[in-house]
Amino acid sequence: MEAITAPLDSLMWLLTPAGAGVALTSFGLLASGLVGRIFPNLEVSGSARRTRSAARALDAGTRRERIIK
Repeated sequence: MEAITAPLDSLMWLLTPAGAGVALTSFGLLASGLVGRIFPNLEVSGSARRTRSAARALDAGTRRERIIK
């Protein structure tokens, strides 16, 4: 029985008002993208990958222009 309840005990703090506040605040920061703006190299969502690949494409384009000139 302890094998079933032990993992749940670590999540019990979420049921307290303070735990729920911390969880909602953390989720809100992740959902708003603020964490991605503070830590640009940290991948928190698919948008970070899209942004990075777009930046690489722009960088490759400028390299091509320099080579052509």
